Amino acid sequence: MKAIVGTAALLMAAAAPAGAETFDASGVMMGMTEMDMHAISETEQVVGLKTRYEEVSMENPDNPMNGMTGDCIGATFMSETGVSGSGWCAYTGEGGSMVVSWTADGRDGEGAMTGQWQLVSGIGNWDGASGSGSFASLVDPEAGTSRNTVTGEIDIP
Repeated sequence: MKAIVGTAALLMAAAAPAGAETFDASGVMMGMTEMDMHAISETEQVVGLKTRYEEVSMENPDNPMNGMTGDCIGATFMSETGVSGSGWCAYTGEGGSMVVSWTADGRDGEGAMTGQWQLVSGIGNWDGASGSGSFASLVDPEAGTSRNTVTGEIDIP
């Protein structure tokens, strides 16, 4: 049985500064997830999440997120009627690091946790970057594997 876990994801820009480059942030992030589940009732639970992404593969081969690695942490409340929760991710790659926040707000037909992400900070090449988008994170709790499908845009100055 597959469970849902949110992590995070990536970015869509507001207004790009002069000389900025915009990238489509569509792609897949593969990792390993640890879940700390706390049953509240037979149909409700609070889940602590920690995911280590080792494989970030964006559809655009020029996207500077390709090859980044990172950790995401957060917590969710899951029930028969929905999912809510939030957390943070820190990604590092060639040229710098960035921090992304995520908020879970539902599930898709596959059972993946869905929600929104936003780039909130960066250093190196990510200093001054902006962006946001959506995610669908699916975890296989038996294997501990996670597949996070992300969409959106990022602007890098």
